[in-house]
Order: sequence, then structure tokens, then C-alpha cells
Amino acid sequence: METRQEELNKLLLNTSFRNWALNTNSRDIKKWESYLKNDIELTQLAAEAKNIVIQIELSDVKKQPEDFDSFKRLEEKLRNEEEKVFVVSDHNIKSHKIRFNYLIKIAAVLSFIIVFSGLLYFNTESNSEESKLSLTEIINKHTQNGQQLTITLPDGSKVKLNSNSSISYPRDFFHNRKVELDGEAFFTVVRDESNPFKVTTSEFATEVLGTSFNVMAYKNTKGKVSVSTGKVKVSPYGYDEDNKYKIIKKEEALIINNGNLESAEFNLDEILWKDGVLVFSNESIYTISAKIQRWFNVKVSINNENLIAGEFSGKYANESLEEILYGMGYALNFSFEMEGNEIIINGKK
Repeated sequence: METRQEELNKLLLNTSFRNWALNTNSRDIKKWESYLKNDIELTQLAAEAKNIVIQIELSDVKKQPEDFDSFKRLEEKLRNEEEKVFVVSDHNIKSHKIRFNYLIKIAAVLSFIIVFSGLLYFNTESNSEESKLSLTEIINKHTQNGQQLTITLPDGSKVKLNSNSSISYPRDFFHNRKVELDGEAFFTVVRDESNPFKVTTSEFATEVLGTSFNVMAYKNTKGKVSVSTGKVKVSPYGYDEDNKYKIIKKEEALIINNGNLESAEFNLDEILWKDGVLVFSNESIYTISAKIQRWFNVKVSINNENLIAGEFSGKYANESLEEILYGMGYALNFSFEMEGNEIIINGKK
């Protein structure tokens, strides 16, 4: 059975993997995303290898031609010296039988890469500063109304970003797994006990080791954290985190309201948005209109709201906006007009 280091070496010497790590070849990106999709162990290994590849790329300084040529000759010699077949399946990384001395040679190439890059990085002051700036660069992702976006973070964690939402995170994510969120997102986090994953919003922070959970933090609404698997720690801002926080576990939820942490019922329907299902759960016409605006990218105005009856619940997977409003209008006693990108709701007398 191969050691973790041996498996790591093989990834680093695989051209297709390096293309995926550096986001330089769409074909390889698609292939490796497929490999990693349902393999947590491989995802964690790939995240570690990707970090090494990126660090090498960030130390891109003026290489001495003779040093670079020597490295290329060494790598080519090792590749040609003994036939090696590298096969990736949907479940595992497998390889044909390989002699122990060849493994040592692969390790030697890896050591050469790391040492070579390290020497270049620390011996070139100006480029070192440029690399530091690259590492501290903040990456921003956002969605407009009517959009959703799936993002794979550098460590392999997945983020499903809801409409009218944004996240930002450092390029040097492996050493600082911190994501800032405005809006709503569902996170599936790769476990790393030595490096907790933290989601911050304008009012609270959520810290995890490895889990899946939903954070809702739209402006002018109560914040809410819902945990699907694992457990998370939630702390409101403006308070001593050691004295005021709550741990919530699988199928538990928490509402954050003006610094107060209130236990809430876990409602699976509330996170079905990530699967393309629009859900209303005992909601007023105001929260309904806000959701419709984000989901369909329209502007909603309301007339005679005092004539609109009570609250509404419903689930919609493939229905059009017009179909949704017809059924909702019957239940809540309103009519509606559609003028281009604007919806006018009128309470009936």
C-alpha cells in the first residue's frame, strides 16, 4: 500500500493534475472535477498537492536557464528510465507495480522542485514582495438576482452561492480558511482539524472543522445558521467569543438577532434553494416579494397590502413566475400585473 507521500508525489508529477491545479486547461479541469466529485480522500490529497503547485507558481522569478534546463533533463530522465502508467478512475488513484528505487527518484524530483522554488523565493527580494502581495490578494465572487453559483475553494471545499450574494476569501486560503459572506450560501467543508474553516458576516461568525451547513445573512433580515452534517460554533460580533457562543449540531439551527443567539427549528425546506427549489414557509407578502426579486431578478411593488391575507407556504421546482403568482394570489387575495421586469401586486377589495 502506498504512503501518502508517494501518492502526493505522483500527483505533482502528473501534467494533467498540474493543469487542473493552475486552472490552465479546461479539459483537465473538467476531468479532475469529475474525479474529485465523490472522493473525499482524494479531494484532501489533491488540495494538499494543489497548494504545493500554487506555491511553486507564485515563486515565479527569473530562473537561471542552466538550472531550469537541468531540472527538465532530470525530470525527463526519470520519466524515460522506467515505464510508468498512471491511471485515475472515478474512485481511486491506481498505478502498476513500481520498484522502490523509482519511488526514491520521484521523491528526489519533488525535493528538487520544492528546494529549487524555495531558494528562488527567498533569494530574490523584489519578487518575494510580489509573491507576498499575490498571497494576500482577496478573491471575490458574487451573484446577481436570478443567479446561483457553485464555487470550489482552493482546499476543495464547496460553496453554493444563492442569488444576490457574495463571498470573498484570500488566495492563500490553505493558511487562512476564512470566507466573508454577504447574503446566503451553503457550505460543504473539507475537514482539516489543524486549520478551522470560518465564515464571517456583518453580524456573526461561524467556525467549523468539516461539515455542511447553510448561512443566511442578507441585509435587514435576521441571520440564521442551519447545520446538515457535523457541528459548528456560532459567535455574534461585539461580544467576547469565549463567553457568548453556541455550538449547534446536525439538524439544528440558530437565529442571530441583534447579538442574541436563539435556538430554532431545523427546516430542510429552507435550504432546498441549493437544489433549485423555491420555498415559502409561513411567510408574509414582504418576505415573499423579497425572495421573488432575488430568485427571478424582477422588481416587485405592492399596493393595498392591508387587503392581502395572512401568510403563505409552498414549494416550486420548475414553475414559472406567472404560475407561482396565480396560485399565490388565489390564496392570499391579490391580483398582479407583469410589465417587463416589474411585478405589481394589488390586494383585492
